[in-house]
Amino acid sequence: IRSELKNFATKDDIRDIRNELKNFVNKDDFNKLVIEVVNIKEDQKKFATKEDLSNMESRILNAIDAFAQKGENYDRKALYHSSRIDNHEERITKLEKVA
Repeated sequence: IRSELKNFATKDDIRDIRNELKNFVNKDDFNKLVIEVVNIKEDQKKFATKEDLSNMESRILNAIDAFAQKGENYDRKALYHSSRIDNHEERITKLEKVA
């Protein structure tokens, strides 16, 4: 029996364990943690979601497309006007030769 008693905890062992347990989370610490988690969840509501980012991406791409279309229209008009100016230059040159 004495050899088996060596395996049981002594009063000092229990006192040491009790002191070590003081380092673990207590009820107040746990409540503070819960409050912090709730605050984090509330803060997360302010962040953009995947859907928000997808919508923003679509709006940006649409704006880029519209801008590119305006650039293409400008280029088309510039080519058109350039050919008309060349035509006018030819006509003016012919008229100057005649005069």
